[in-house]
Amino acid sequence: MASVINNLFVCDNVGELPASFEGVAIVKGSPNGFYSRGEGGSWVREEFFHADASWPVGSVFCYADETDPATTLGFGEWELIVKEPVFMWKRLK
Repeated sequence: MASVINNLFVCDNVGELPASFEGVAIVKGSPNGFYSRGEGGSWVREEFFHADASWPVGSVFCYADETDPATTLGFGEWELIVKEPVFMWKRLK
């Protein structure tokens, strides 16, 4: 199931990447699943990015709804620390 957070598209597999979307994507079912737009508008898998390293243990993830980041990002154990106006989750593991 795909979701959009600002300019971030999150989906389960590469086949769900939209043909037209301005932003970046995380594909949970793809190794090193961070994608950006290349020349000509096609999706390109970024070799350098590891989403797990972007939110190390102890970091905070801000989100527009109550969905656990483990569901959205596909990793980590998170604790909800602030509710509304934005939801803030702290990574525990």
